[in-house]
Amino acid sequence: MTVFAKKDTQSSLLRWVLIILGVLTTIILVVVLIDNPPGSDRRILYLAMVIPMLLLLGISLWLLEKGQYLIPATIVVALPMLGAWGSLLFDPSVGQGDLFPLLYVVFTITLSSLFLSRLATVLIASVQFVLLVGVVSLFPSLRPLNCASFLLFVFVASVLGIVTNQLLESRVEQLRGFAITDALTGLPNRRYFEVVLEQKLSGLKDTTDGFGLILIDIDYFKGLNDTHGHPVGDLVLREFARYLKNRKPFDAIACRIGGDEFAVITNDPHLDTVRALAEKLCKGVAGLALPYQGSSLGPISITLGIAHCPEHGETRNTLFSYADEALLSAKRAGRGRVG
Repeated sequence: MTVFAKKDTQSSLLRWVLIILGVLTTIILVVVLIDNPPGSDRRILYLAMVIPMLLLLGISLWLLEKGQYLIPATIVVALPMLGAWGSLLFDPSVGQGDLFPLLYVVFTITLSSLFLSRLATVLIASVQFVLLVGVVSLFPSLRPLNCASFLLFVFVASVLGIVTNQLLESRVEQLRGFAITDALTGLPNRRYFEVVLEQKLSGLKDTTDGFGLILIDIDYFKGLNDTHGHPVGDLVLREFARYLKNRKPFDAIACRIGGDEFAVITNDPHLDTVRALAEKLCKGVAGLALPYQGSSLGPISITLGIAHCPEHGETRNTLFSYADEALLSAKRAGRGRVG
């Protein structure tokens, strides 16, 4: 599960692009009506292109608001491409060597790199560049005076658009990782935990969608820190985090939510299974190897509190409070056990 999902960012950006394209297309429609007299072939042809484009943009925005992504993204990429190549068929000035409208193929490639896959973008860029070379090679009448510069500009602009967007995407992913990851243990942090918990609760439809929450404290961690120092405490936290990663079910999420406090959200509709997992973690941690400076720090123990949704609550505060009270109860009963 991804919290700060890439699609959420892309959908937000796509919404703005659709609005901007709608405004620009409307302006183009006004310019066409002003520059071309009623009944002229140029006016009729451009209206036949621009009006359907406006309709498609409106439909795309509506689909996006309904939760669809791929269809609006494809339409956004396709419209500038159709407009550019449509001008080659309908605009007499293009047939006289004015290939400026075909520069909009660069716009198409940039949009594709933002909203479609890398493979789709490279394919679109390659096909359009081959078509451009074919047009200027096979039809000398369409060849502009600065043909080489025209083709070079399209090629360089396309490559730069693809590379720049990929670099930005990589940087955003890196920053996203910093925002949701605990630096010491490599586990997701409390911010991630809280958002995932909210997502699980908001997606709850019936009891078959239930899930478990396990809160975990490392016993006597403060005393360990005070006795051996923070490097040893950090070692314990890292090793326990590694233990959680290896022992939790593949579909569960383990997070560090505080100093020595951890949480596991497990996708299981049955309380008994959640309890069995907690018991397994509690017993297994005693065998955790903690080598330090050529010797062993000895076994550690953990105390756990469990809660199950919807049985113990259907809000974040209620569910967390129940698990926390179970954890405190287990501590009062002697630690090293499941509450």
